Amino acid sequence: MKKLITFFGLSMIVLSACSKPVTMDDEQKMMENESSTEMMEESEMSMEKDMSGTIVDGTYQLVPAESAMNWKGKKVTGEHYGRVQVQSGSVDRVGGVWSNAQFTIDMSSIVSDDLEGENATSLENHLKSEDFFNVAEYPTAELVASTIEDQGDGTVKAMADLTIKGITKPVEVVLMITPVDSTKLVASGNLVLDRTLWDVRYGSGKFFSDLGDKLVDDEMSFELNLTFMTDQNAMMQMEKEGEMTQE
Repeated sequence: MKKLITFFGLSMIVLSACSKPVTMDDEQKMMENESSTEMMEESEMSMEKDMSGTIVDGTYQLVPAESAMNWKGKKVTGEHYGRVQVQSGSVDRVGGVWSNAQFTIDMSSIVSDDLEGENATSLENHLKSEDFFNVAEYPTAELVASTIEDQGDGTVKAMADLTIKGITKPVEVVLMITPVDSTKLVASGNLVLDRTLWDVRYGSGKFFSDLGDKLVDDEMSFELNLTFMTDQNAMMQMEKEGEMTQE
C-alpha cells in the first residue's frame, strides 16, 4: 500500500511539472527564438541574392548565340530594320573596373527582318554591296573601347573606336550591365551612327541632290543586347552549342 501511495505521489509531481503554466518570461524567450530564426533565414536569402547579383573579376567572353545587334535605318518612305551578328568579343574586369573591351561584327551576316522573300533578299544584297558596307572587301567591323567609365546604377559609358570599311571613327555608347549570376552578364544599350562618316553615302542628302523619295536618313541605329560569360564558362557554353549544331 505504501509503495502504491509513493508511486501515486511521484506521478502527481511529474504531471504537475509537465503541466506547469507558461510564464511571460517563457513567451518572451520563444518570441526571441522565432525572431532570431527569421533573421537568420532572411540573412541567408540576402546572401544568396547578393551572390547571384555580384559580378566577379575576370575576362568575359561574348556568347554569340545569346547576343543580338539589331539595326534600323530610315528613309522618306518608311524604314527598314534587321539584325547583324556579333562574331566575337571580350572585356576584362579587374578590381571592379572594366577595360580592354573589343568586338568583331560579321557584316556579311546582315539581314532584313521587316521584309520577306525576294524583297528581303534584294535589300540584304544591296546593304552588302559597295553602295553600303561592301562586305566582299570589308567582311567585318571592329569596335574597340579606349575607356570605360562607371556611371553608377549598373551603367557604363564607353568611348570607343569603330572601324567600318577600313575607316576608324570615335563613338560613344552607354550600356546597362545586368548580372545573370556571378559568371554571366548581359550588356544592353543603343549606338547611333552617322553612316556617311564611314563612307556609306548611298541616298545621302549631304552628297546627292534631287533625291526625292530616294532620300535615305544619314543616321543608322543599333540596339545591343550582348551576353558575356567568364572564360571557362563561355568556352563550355560554346562547345555545348557546337555539339547541338552538329546533331
